[in-house]
This record gives sequence, structure tokens and C-alpha cells, in this order.
Amino acid sequence: MYVGQLSMEAVDRTVRFLRDRGLSQTQALRTISLQVTMCRYSTELMETKIEWLSNLGLSHDKINSIIRRFPHILGSSLENLQTTVAWFLSKGVPETKIPYVFTIFPQSVFFKQEDNLDQKVEVFKEIGCDESQITRILTLAPQVLSHKADKLEYNANYLVELGVPAEKLPAVIARVPACLGLSSARIKETVDMLDEMFGAGAGAHALTWNPVILMHNIGELRRSFKYLVSIGFTKERLEKNTRLITRSASRFLRPRAQFLRSKGVDVVSWTAWINMSENDFKGEYPGYEKFMTEYKARQKKRRASAP
Repeated sequence: MYVGQLSMEAVDRTVRFLRDRGLSQTQALRTISLQVTMCRYSTELMETKIEWLSNLGLSHDKINSIIRRFPHILGSSLENLQTTVAWFLSKGVPETKIPYVFTIFPQSVFFKQEDNLDQKVEVFKEIGCDESQITRILTLAPQVLSHKADKLEYNANYLVELGVPAEKLPAVIARVPACLGLSSARIKETVDMLDEMFGAGAGAHALTWNPVILMHNIGELRRSFKYLVSIGFTKERLEKNTRLITRSASRFLRPRAQFLRSKGVDVVSWTAWINMSENDFKGEYPGYEKFMTEYKARQKKRRASAP
């Protein structure tokens, strides 16, 4: 029996190969649907690429993740893989970060360097990024190279149009390169929200000094702002440190504030509790883990009893 130009035998063989690597039946079929012609790949061909990725430093699970998202990589030539590594190294990306690059952006092996990747690096240079900033961009968010050069240039210009000083733009992009992949509407929505919260110009100021705010869910930012104001923070104080509203109200702010208040801590005068990592907070307050177990149980019970 044939599926299109492929025999069911070839499909079954590929499914078995993926199942043997630990994918479920559903995951295997979804993977094949992304690149049907992978059923023509020999087992030896696929094993060769998997061995190469493993030697690069990727774990079994990371390789599976890449295959599920971009099975085309199993059909790439070893020359393409090696050339891609050489390109990133030539741009200053540390060798230790190459496995991360492949995990985040495996599609890079099919991008032509001179006609594609190099063009996008030129955009960063035109924006004003120096070599160290370009290296940081490619190391932190190599997937930004998946966007067209025109889009990268447009978004960079749009940030300036919204009020980010041109001389600050390279630093902004080097800190949060993924912002260049956002839609202009999404960027404008964040700026408008911040202007609404704090007054005209606040959005541009936040983008300049805390650009990571662009990557946060707008609804979450609003909820965090509202909660912090409700427990005593002033708008002026939050405007000076917009990082405070990037912490989730439901996951961090509300439970931590309740816990600290029960210990007599003034949560408004002391703000380190907001930006602490979960591990650091639990280390500082050993009783918090037990509190959270009880807190989540109460929340679950409340949701269950809601009409």
C-alpha cells in the first residue's frame, strides 16, 4: 500500500525508528507530517546525523526535541552542519553555546550564509551594533535570523519611532534581540499600555531601560501592576522600576506577599522578594514551600467551588 508516493512500509519503518528513540506514536506521526519525505531517509543516514548532534554536545532528549520540531535536519548533509557551526563560530559565538544554537534554531542549517545570514548581520551593523553586541544577539537568540532582513530593519526603526533613542538602540537589541521578531502591533500595544499606566513617554523609557518587558504578556503585566498598587506601591515607584511588574501576580507576587506579611515583613519598603528566583526565595524562607502547598490547595478548592 502507498501513501502518495511513499509505501506504508517506509512510513512504518520511520515510525518505528522514532518510537525507538522514545517518541510516542502520535509524536512520531506528527514529526513525519512535517517532513513526509523523511520516510525515504535510510536508518543509517538518520543515525549519522544523530551521532553528529550527539558529538556536538546535545543530549538524547534535546536531539528528540529538534527532530520533532525540524525533522529536515536528519536529511541535511554533514557539510551543511559543519559549515553552519563554522559560521556561528566566525561571528564570535562561543563553542560551548553551539549546542544551544542548534536547539533553538536548527533551521539555520538550511539558510544560505552569503545571501541570507550575512545580510541579517549587516542589518545589525547598520543599526549600530558592534561585534560584541552582534555576538550576543546570535548567542542569546539565534532564531532572530529566521526573520527577513526587512522585518528586522523595520522593527528597529519602529522602536526609534516610538521614542527609543537611536544611540541606545544597539544596546536594547543586544539585550533582547527577540523583540525584533515581534509584530509592530504587539510592540505598540506594550508602549500604549505603559503610557496608560504611567503617563506619556513612559513606554519609550521602559523600552530603553527594561526592553525585556516587550516579551511579557500584556494581560499579566496589567494584573501585576494592579496587584502591586493594591498592596501599597505607588505608580511613580513602579515606573522607576518596571521590572517589578514583570513578575506574575498569581505565581509569585500574591503568594509571596501573603507569606511575608504573615511573618510581619513590610513588603512595600523591601522589594528584593519580588525579583528573587524561586530557589533563592525558598532558601531564604524554608517555610515557604509548605505554605505554597497549602496555598495551591486553597486555590484549587476555591476554583472548584466557584459557580
